[in-house]
Amino acid sequence: MSQAERATLEALCSALRGQVPQEPDWHAILTLANRTLVTPALAHSLEGRAEVPEEVLDFLQHIAERSRARNAVMRGQLLDACDALVRAGHRPILIKGACFLADPDHQRSPRLFADIDLLLPYEEGDAVIAALGSVGYQIYPSSVSHKDGYNLSREVDAGGLDLHFRLRALPGAPGYADMLPFTIPTVIGGSEVLTLTPTAQAAVLIAHDQIQERDYWRGLIDLRHLLDLDAIIARHGPLDGGVLDRLFPASSSRRALETQMLTAHSLLGTPLPEGLTSSRRARLQTKRREWQLAHPSAIRLLTAASLLADLPALASPVSALPGWRLRARYLRRMFEPRKDTKA
Repeated sequence: MSQAERATLEALCSALRGQVPQEPDWHAILTLANRTLVTPALAHSLEGRAEVPEEVLDFLQHIAERSRARNAVMRGQLLDACDALVRAGHRPILIKGACFLADPDHQRSPRLFADIDLLLPYEEGDAVIAALGSVGYQIYPSSVSHKDGYNLSREVDAGGLDLHFRLRALPGAPGYADMLPFTIPTVIGGSEVLTLTPTAQAAVLIAHDQIQERDYWRGLIDLRHLLDLDAIIARHGPLDGGVLDRLFPASSSRRALETQMLTAHSLLGTPLPEGLTSSRRARLQTKRREWQLAHPSAIRLLTAASLLADLPALASPVSALPGWRLRARYLRRMFEPRKDTKA
């Protein structure tokens, strides 16, 4: 991003909070919203605002309608998968976007869903694959280790289904049994499944971006997931500091949590969890993100500096690769081109 693009991001975040920016460049704002996958959320926040040009509102309404239609298809996909699994004796834990889809108010959700994520026990893997195969799912090749999970798809669906056996992004890569204390029984359709508690749901989203996607070290921002975080807190209240302490022990993971919360607070006004301290490194990383938005050419240098100051642990310790090769591959990915959906 340049200085102008940073100003556009700030204007977009203001609009996402329902505050129409002064003298906005709507073309730039909509372009950035589309790239970061938050256009449905923007439509929701600006619905019916007289200060917004009619052609902008028409465009946003069109996107919102298409998003609601896609969400309905995705929810149907989730119902099919959960029904097949429960009938076969499995009880999935819904994670990430699947928690939002399970919400009875899903049709009013301004979120754009890309896929469905489920957590199940590793030892049930073959039986789970067979159960999902009974409703048409097939495994498709991916770089994911089968100890971590599988990616599945059906031609009739709007998105894929990601089956997880452990959450690689969280410290210790917890599996199904580890996450059971952080779940709530939930009925979706006619099936009783498990969803994460609000704080655990937020923790998984934070860890996915900050640790697995390496945003903590790269200084990148996934605006769609920041909105998820803000929505969880707005609906359920402050995050549980005790749960965060358990899922993010002292280390770079803790500083990654602090950085993400400070970023959400800075851009969206998201309340900080009570008792959450902000380490000096987290404050520096947050400032670094803001500065990097206007100076994108510095990302590689700043990423290298972040690695020297706070070397990460391996995201996936179970691998057929020797340790040094796995670490080299993990670190090399730190310098890959930024995804278009990241700011």
